[in-house]
Amino acid sequence: MLYAIRELKDKLKRFTIFCDHQSVVSEANKHSEDNPGMNPFLREMRKELAESNSIITLRWFESNTAHTLLNEYLIHERKN
Repeated sequence: MLYAIRELKDKLKRFTIFCDHQSVVSEANKHSEDNPGMNPFLREMRKELAESNSIITLRWFESNTAHTLLNEYLIHERKN
């Protein structure tokens, strides 16, 4: 997500990044104080989002077809 933010922020006026990792999206969207032990990528994402004046939006992509298919495959493989 940080890569997308860095690559797109100067090219697009407004954009939304969808991610299927709910906890990362939730943490990145928090407007809380950074702590010293915070992941540096998360810290940078929060900084970029704060400085973007809401032109960059992160959203959780709830349904990921690829994950569904992978899970079905793994369940099938475990049975065999």
